[in-house]
Amino acid sequence: LCPVPATADSSQALTERYIAGTFRALVETALAAPTDQAAAAVLRPLLQRDIAIDETARFVLGRYWPTDNTAAATRFQQQFGDFAAEALAAALRAHPDVRLTVRRSRNTGADSLVESDLALGAGGAVPITWFVHEDRATGARQIVDFTISGIDARIMLRTLAGTALEGDRGNLDGLIALFRHVAARAATGHPGGETDGVSAAEAISP
Repeated sequence: LCPVPATADSSQALTERYIAGTFRALVETALAAPTDQAAAAVLRPLLQRDIAIDETARFVLGRYWPTDNTAAATRFQQQFGDFAAEALAAALRAHPDVRLTVRRSRNTGADSLVESDLALGAGGAVPITWFVHEDRATGARQIVDFTISGIDARIMLRTLAGTALEGDRGNLDGLIALFRHVAARAATGHPGGETDGVSAAEAISP
C-alpha cells in the first residue's frame, strides 16, 4: 500500500501528531528527572496511558499466561510495566539528543501505521514503525506495538519468553530479570536479541 499524504485536519495527521507529541513528552519527562530511577517512576503512568502495556504483557506470555492464577498474572503485568519504564528511561537518558521525525502514515481499518526515523546524535537514523489504535467513538489513541529496523518488539519479547519458560514455565519473576538483562545489553551496543545463553533463572542469580 502506498501512503497517502495526510491533510492537516485528517485522522492520519492527528495520529502523526499524536506519535510526535507522545514521544516528545516521554523524552522531556525522562530528561527532567534527576536519576534513571526517578525517570522510570514518572514515565510509568505515561506509558500506561499511551501504550497498551497490560495487553502487551499478556501477549508476551502467550500460552504461558497464568489463567488459573490471577495474582501471578497481575504481578507480571505490574513488573512488565516497571521493566518497560526502566528500559525506556535508561535509553532516553543515555541519548539526550535523540530526535524522532515522523515521515508518513496509513490507515488499516481501526489502526494506523506511522513510519518515523529515530536519530541518535551522529549515529544515523533508525526506522521505527508505530502501530496505533484509535477508538472511533472517542478519538482516543494508544500505541499497541512498534517495530525497530523491522524487528517487532512484542514478537521479540514473546520469543524470548517462550524460550525461557519452556524449561521453567512458572518463573515469571526470572523472565522479567531476563528482559532487563537483554535491555541492558542493547543499551551498551550488544544485539538486543542475544542472551549469551543466560536463562531466566540465571539472570536473577546473585
